[in-house]
Amino acid sequence: MQGLIASSYDIGSFFGAILAFLVGDRLGRKKTIIVGEAIIIVGTIIQTASYSVAQLIVSRIITGLGNGMNSSVIPTWQSELVHAKTRGRDLVFETGILIAGVALSFWMGYLTNFTDSSFQWRFPIAVQLIFAIAVFVAIMFLPETPRWLISHGYYEKALDTLARVNNTTTDDPGVVAEAEEIRHADEREKELSKARFRDLFKRNDKEQNMRRMLLGMMPLMMNQISGINAPSYYLPLLLEESVGLDRNLALILASCAATQYCIFSFLPIFYIDSFGRRKTMIWGSAFLSLFMFLIAITNRIGGYACGIITTICFYLFFDVFGMSILPVSWCYSPEINSLKYRSRGNSMGMATQWICNFLIVMITPVGVANLQWKFYLVWGFTNFAFVFMNYLFLVETAGKSLEEMDGIFERHPGAFALSKEEKRVGTYLGDSDIEVQQDSEEKDQTVVHEEKTRHSSE
Repeated sequence: MQGLIASSYDIGSFFGAILAFLVGDRLGRKKTIIVGEAIIIVGTIIQTASYSVAQLIVSRIITGLGNGMNSSVIPTWQSELVHAKTRGRDLVFETGILIAGVALSFWMGYLTNFTDSSFQWRFPIAVQLIFAIAVFVAIMFLPETPRWLISHGYYEKALDTLARVNNTTTDDPGVVAEAEEIRHADEREKELSKARFRDLFKRNDKEQNMRRMLLGMMPLMMNQISGINAPSYYLPLLLEESVGLDRNLALILASCAATQYCIFSFLPIFYIDSFGRRKTMIWGSAFLSLFMFLIAITNRIGGYACGIITTICFYLFFDVFGMSILPVSWCYSPEINSLKYRSRGNSMGMATQWICNFLIVMITPVGVANLQWKFYLVWGFTNFAFVFMNYLFLVETAGKSLEEMDGIFERHPGAFALSKEEKRVGTYLGDSDIEVQQDSEEKDQTVVHEEKTRHSSE
């Protein structure tokens, strides 16, 4: 029952991601977020007022429905509004805020543990309303993405949004150049075909949309199959049953681990764009594998010293995950998919994440009780396999414009990321670089004109 109540939220999130897949492109990024937040508010109110297990489960599914919509669309909305050269950094900040919420939930669980009334669980649930209402109000004053606007015929509104984002005017050369790049990419995609789901299975798809959608789903699957949600949902339980700590100490250590997890999840801001997504995923998977194997071994041996090592490994697992798999998994899907399938691709990625989340949350209490130390070997081997999967398949997106990715996939067909262009971090031109490039092109044209004039006079 514990697993069912906890995982019912993930079931709702799964169907919310599917709903975003179906209506996200028609509604637009902004309106989808508004609808998602409204659903979250309604679901949270019902959760807080629940007086039966059935009511609690249904209300968690409703809340998850809104969360699934938002988790599918918000990364896309953000990635389409920020600069390519800082896109990873900005999305890392988003995931850092996400983990701050996780840390807050751990501490609220600890503080309300001292009460015996329903306040113990009603209050932490009710607190969600503060953040849901804040987002619902704030999004009203934020713009729709220029890529969605251009693809739906609102070119002038897109120019205005780009000007606002770049803190300049609509006639700025950099703004116009970016708008034209988006428009040309949109026109090229519309010439090929409309975004129909069955077209993903065509063999002559030059943009490789099926490959790109699967690549976007892969880090989000790894996000869950890494085993992170075993400690995220049940760390106090794991510390009690696997390490042998008392309830109070287990709650304190779990809350401290979540706080440290939050702090470390902000660190990729300093390297995610320069170091790249591929390398971050590779080293992250390697260390997560190591820590899970160590947790399994120390649990097998047992004793006070091994209990300390197990606890430290849980802390380090949180930290490394927050510095590697977490930030990449949330930003990679909207970066890798084409404009035509970006919203749907990210929705499918999030649906994959939430169904995997559901499975992990359901099996963790049973796995710990029956497999004991062997339960952690499963995550050790899966993370070890991810090292090779990341190296063979992931295409680098850091420092590359969303439109530039189309050209990379057109030039490099095939399942494996073998070329240097697919592996290296991009060098996207910022506004100042565009101006320099334009000046250079003007000078080149002047030289060519002078040469032609000289030859004609001779």
